Amino acid sequence: RQRLFAEAEAKELAVRDFACTFMGLISSANGTLIMQIGDGGVVVDFGHGLQLPLTPMVGEYANMTHFITDEDAVSRLET
Repeated sequence: RQRLFAEAEAKELAVRDFACTFMGLISSANGTLIMQIGDGGVVVDFGHGLQLPLTPMVGEYANMTHFITDEDAVSRLET
């Protein structure tokens, strides 16, 4: 988030111009951590077929989601 805000400032753009959802996955022999903000989805196969471990977020209204540039983005991070 800090880099997005810095990039917006450097390019003299509004932070909302950088609004995006976020999906992340870190995997090792010890385990897998999946993270998301917004309505994207990470599909995995741990040997038992395809799974969607996190339900994509939905907003209060249709076609509404949460973005990494939102004020409350960190509190909306799902793991």
